[in-house]
Amino acid sequence: VGLVVWSFLSSPPSGEHGSYDPSGIVALSDGTFAIAGINHRQSKGDHSTNLFIGRFDARGQRQWFNVIGKRRADESAYSVIAYPDDSLLISGQFDEEITFGRGSPNERTLERDWSSKVFVAKFSKVGQFEWARQLPIGSYMAPLPNGALLVAASLESPVKLGDGDRQNSFSPRGFTEKSDILLTRWDRDGALDWAKQLGGNRFDRVHGLSTLSDGSWLLRGTFTKTLTFGDGETRDVQMTSIGEHESFLARFDSSDQLLWSRSTGSTKGRSFINAAIMNDGTVLAIDSFSAPIIVGRGSKNEQHLQPREKNNLALTRFDSEGEPQWTKLVATSSGNFSVRKLRFAPSGETVIAGYLAGTVTFGPHTAREQEATTRGQSSMYVARFDPNGALEW
Repeated sequence: VGLVVWSFLSSPPSGEHGSYDPSGIVALSDGTFAIAGINHRQSKGDHSTNLFIGRFDARGQRQWFNVIGKRRADESAYSVIAYPDDSLLISGQFDEEITFGRGSPNERTLERDWSSKVFVAKFSKVGQFEWARQLPIGSYMAPLPNGALLVAASLESPVKLGDGDRQNSFSPRGFTEKSDILLTRWDRDGALDWAKQLGGNRFDRVHGLSTLSDGSWLLRGTFTKTLTFGDGETRDVQMTSIGEHESFLARFDSSDQLLWSRSTGSTKGRSFINAAIMNDGTVLAIDSFSAPIIVGRGSKNEQHLQPREKNNLALTRFDSEGEPQWTKLVATSSGNFSVRKLRFAPSGETVIAGYLAGTVTFGPHTAREQEATTRGQSSMYVARFDPNGALEW
């Protein structure tokens, strides 16, 4: 563990100038990996940012590398994900227009309009461009086992999606200043399969999207006042918040039908959920709260928690049916801290990582209670909990 097998310092390919700033990396099935990010080009009187995508073998040797964009432009890639066949999907944003696959049969130019400057583009495992589409700002994407792409976005302004007879227009419903949740599925060739708009008459936002190997998926976000899932389906569920804002989890099957939905809320303050899902359908959720909260509202076993400090973290495990199995207060602080990443370990443990400012107590009032104090303005932390939510380190 911790042994360095190799490392490398990447320089621009021949004929390219500037520096490279990676923003996403993904491991592929054969031990190779792909990196996407920003290419900063500098010359006299010109500073451009373009995007790049490249694939490297298991020894770190470049297999292929593409820089996409034009001079005096502002373009970037901020994530890369892989399909089971090792084809790649990158997402990012562009300035006025961007051309993918220049000179190839699939060449595609996206032009910024009133609806979006966000893109998603697909490349084969050998780096050939396949397709590109525009998406709403703040989109979350997840590939499906059949090669399709699921996208969830917070819809805050009118947007047009798709091409030709599959093009659709969407606008937030209700008050002038509000947002809805827009769900879309794109087939393996980049054509819009379907779109669903969810929301009440206030602010409803997406904060994450995860898919499983069986094609089912988990959506997480926040809503204000009311939110309806499964609109027009047999398992319609309307959520009503007990405060101003409330966080939610919603699980859908491979046919995109709602399986269950749960919310966590408070009459005062706000609760925010970060969540991860395992292949058996078990969901782990973490909430940050500063006032009394109810976790798993809508379930038979909802949990009530009281804050002990200014900021508190609660960890909850839901079974595959959306019922809370347990909820633990895992951290408290009089300062500030956040959870940036939440992951399951293979043996069922939970790992969280983020930043803190001040002193944080992990595993409060337990045998393994530990304090972490920042050195300087803020520090990064990593904490691990066993399958029952008890602090390990």
